[in-house]
Amino acid sequence: MADPISLFSGLVALVTFALKSSTLLYDTVRSYRSHPKNVRELKDELEALAGVLWALSETVEQNKATDFTALKLPLFRCGNACKEFDEVIAKCSSHSGLERAFATGRS
Repeated sequence: MADPISLFSGLVALVTFALKSSTLLYDTVRSYRSHPKNVRELKDELEALAGVLWALSETVEQNKATDFTALKLPLFRCGNACKEFDEVIAKCSSHSGLERAFATGRS
């Protein structure tokens, strides 16, 4: 049987990864000056996803004895999908010359 502390810390890392990736993608989408309907909808969905991941992070922290291992793969996939989509948007926008409004505080 795996060490519960290792399982817990691994899950916390995956929740954090997914949250950071979704937030980065949200910031990228938000930074575009013109917001066609699809971009606005994606931004809203990413904002909702970040809220769910934040709540999950707090739940995991408060319920260390609960087995959340079933969430590892979905969280990993979520984080990767957001990260990869952010990279695609950045690559496409640099090639197409799309205008962006640079959000203050974005690093």
